[in-house]
Amino acid sequence: MHVSRDIVLEPADNSRLANLCGQFDEHLRQIERRLNVEIASRGNCFRVTGNPRAAKIGTDVICSLFNMTGDERIDPQRVHVCLQEGVMNE
Repeated sequence: MHVSRDIVLEPADNSRLANLCGQFDEHLRQIERRLNVEIASRGNCFRVTGNPRAAKIGTDVICSLFNMTGDERIDPQRVHVCLQEGVMNE
């Protein structure tokens, strides 16, 4: 069974959103591959679709990463660490 979870990230800051998503959405693709979910985004609205547990972890990871974008440059290593923490916390 698949579910979709929607999140709206505030503030809608384009530079923070670009930092979150990565070049060519590489950070989102990394989350998708690791959790076997699909992520759709339009502006600051995100939809994570997958099995219920994976979709929850995906939305939690996206929110955590977005919170870090205020004062940190997101890179694939940071995404990996957040994913590890998200899986362990679940």
